[in-house]
Amino acid sequence: MAAGAKGSTRDRLLDAGIRLFAEHGFTAVSVGDIEQAVGLVPRRGALYRHFASKEALLAAAVEAHLGSVAEARSLYAGRAEAGAASAKELGAFILSEMDRQQLITQVFERDGDRLVELRDRFRREVSDAGYRAMAEILRAWLDASGAALAHPDGLDAVAVHLVGALVNVRRSTWTLGRPPLELAESDIVDAWARLCAIVLAGLAGG
Repeated sequence: MAAGAKGSTRDRLLDAGIRLFAEHGFTAVSVGDIEQAVGLVPRRGALYRHFASKEALLAAAVEAHLGSVAEARSLYAGRAEAGAASAKELGAFILSEMDRQQLITQVFERDGDRLVELRDRFRREVSDAGYRAMAEILRAWLDASGAALAHPDGLDAVAVHLVGALVNVRRSTWTLGRPPLELAESDIVDAWARLCAIVLAGLAGG
């Protein structure tokens, strides 16, 4: 969010801080840099009215992503059946969450070894929790269909592969500037929904 943009001062500081951390590195960015980026006079204590430190600002950014996993679980695990529409919606949701997580992901890629506690929390409570939510959604879809789970021990690994396919698409786009083979996102999501159907049949022993 650019200086002068609408939004609370706290939100503007949060957006600017994460953007600057991703672009320049956590240690290279000062509190004054963040304040100046949102049009505040630097080194006058404006940031400290909202965050105790740069680390606290980054922790707040991690917190902002925690609700997405619960949202996915509640939206899709409760569906009566795993129709193509539900799978497409879920695929689009995962890609949109990757977009939301792009900057904070880049922060941890760049400075994760200096931010071990926050990096590990993001991994546990956002990334790993997302994979587990996918496993729960698959199980719920199978239960709704009345099919027995033929390979219960492998469900987490299957979820990692399914979510990982979309993660790879998005990260490839970030790195290389275009999606793989310049495919339209709708085509990628459609294919992912079909893959989900194939995987569900396999999990049920079909």
